[in-house]
Amino acid sequence: MTLRRKGGFTIIELLMVIGVITILAGMALPAFMISRRYAERRAAQGLLESVTLAATVYQQRWWTFMDPVLGGRRTVRMWDWNADGILDGRPTIASPGVEATALEQSGYTSFFAVANPMTSKAKLDAAEHLLDPWRRPLRISFATELYGSRGFAVWSTGPDGLCATPAERADDQVLGSP
Repeated sequence: MTLRRKGGFTIIELLMVIGVITILAGMALPAFMISRRYAERRAAQGLLESVTLAATVYQQRWWTFMDPVLGGRRTVRMWDWNADGILDGRPTIASPGVEATALEQSGYTSFFAVANPMTSKAKLDAAEHLLDPWRRPLRISFATELYGSRGFAVWSTGPDGLCATPAERADDQVLGSP
C-alpha cells in the first residue's frame, strides 16, 4: 500500500507565507506614513498659496454694511470680520446673529464665495470655512509691520492643531511672512 499525498499546502507553509507578508508590510508601513505626512504638508502649502493669491488679488480690504445693532453703517475687515483669527466662512452659520445676517444681506457671504480661490469646495466645512488637510479651519492675521506690504499672513495650525506657544507652532504651515 502506497501513501499518496494530496495536493495543496500544509498549515506550516501557510503560516510561513503569512509571517513573511506581515514582516514585509511592517517594513513598508513607516515609508507610507512618511509619504503621507509629506503629501499633507505639500497639500497645505498649495492651499495656502491659493488662498494668499486670491486674497492679494482681491484689492478690497474693508466691507461696509448697515449694522442694525449700532443703527448705522459699520466697516469690518474682510476675511476676518468678527476678529476671531479664522479665515471667514458664512457669517450667519459661523457666528449667527443680527449683525451676521446684516453682513450677509449686504453681499458678504464668505471668503470662498467672494475671493474665489482656486480650490475645491470639498475643502469647506458646513460654515464654508476653508479647511487644511487635517480638517481644521485656516487662520489669518493682519499686521503690516510683521507681514510687509501684503499686510497679512494665512496659516494652518498643522497636524497637532495647536499654535499658542513657539513649540506648538513648530509644525504650523505659514504663508505670507516677510
